[in-house]
Amino acid sequence: ADPGPGLAPGFLFTNIRKEPPTQRKRDFDSNFTLWTTCYNASKHGIRNSTSMLPFYGAALNDPVYWDTDYGPFGDKKVDFWASFVYDSVLAYAYAISNLTKMQIPPRGPALLKKLKSTDLEGITGRLR
Repeated sequence: ADPGPGLAPGFLFTNIRKEPPTQRKRDFDSNFTLWTTCYNASKHGIRNSTSMLPFYGAALNDPVYWDTDYGPFGDKKVDFWASFVYDSVLAYAYAISNLTKMQIPPRGPALLKKLKSTDLEGITGRLR
């Protein structure tokens, strides 16, 4: 659907609403500390003074998933925006997989149309 006046066509927008956590969200949250490393500036090194992020220089391509909580220490909790990033990647993977199965190149208008028709359970709730 057209996003409305003044908004760019071709972009997907989301409405954030409070919903009870889904089982997928509970599983994601409970496994978060299993696959992340809680950042500690004194242990893992000083952050980049410009970006204030630990991911620079040799650490830029580090395979570790860091929990930074945007400070000198991680908080062992899933970042608010991480859930939306996870669901965005899930929606793209679902759309690309379905287009590929139909032997349609997953790009451009076909991908956008498939994304807009996606309906699945994400960790933030129902994606549609």
